[in-house]
Amino acid sequence: MTMFDFHTHTLPQHPGTEFMLNVSPGQVPADVVACSVGLHPWEVTASWQVQLNLLRTDAVLPNVWAIGECGLDALRGEEMPLQIEAFRAQVQLADEVGKPVIVHCVRAFEVLLRLHKELQPRQPWIVHGFRGKPALAQQIMAKGMLLSFGHVFQTETLKMVVTSGIPFYLETDCAAVSIHEIYRLAESALGGQSLVPRGSVDGLPFSGPLAEHILVGRPTCQCDD
Repeated sequence: MTMFDFHTHTLPQHPGTEFMLNVSPGQVPADVVACSVGLHPWEVTASWQVQLNLLRTDAVLPNVWAIGECGLDALRGEEMPLQIEAFRAQVQLADEVGKPVIVHCVRAFEVLLRLHKELQPRQPWIVHGFRGKPALAQQIMAKGMLLSFGHVFQTETLKMVVTSGIPFYLETDCAAVSIHEIYRLAESALGGQSLVPRGSVDGLPFSGPLAEHILVGRPTCQCDD
């Protein structure tokens, strides 16, 4: 099985790995099949619109599969109002070009949920590197957002997502591990259940190459009456 690394900041060393490389505006490599590009909340400054102009050019490139990572961070970066302003602009751009948004969110989920309700985005938001508890995951997914898990996750949250049948992703982010190890960690947490990408998922809120690499678990029970 070819494993897909949904979100990484480094080129993988393991042969046969498919991945989406995260880069900053103006730095999309032409020789990488899949990239995400956005203005990270740590990089937001008073002159963030200059970066946004670069992002507008990058966003329409065929090897740019998603906008981001972008979002909100209450622990690092500029004041929240400025982060929100930059995030809004990137969400609008994602809707314009028809590509999903990769969301970075740290200690700001209440604000994120409020913005999702307010903005009513047409493209899905995918919260990367999710480490929260099941209750928070349920709140997020109830709004139509999806989750991606890295090398640190709550086992009960992953189990809940998998048994619900709601699609999700796995990623390495900045960790010095391979996506193969992330899959092994996830499958071990699930009691050895194999995770297989599904090329077609009924009711998926988006299409395109990212939809073809999504993971879907098995519902808890498909029992006959």
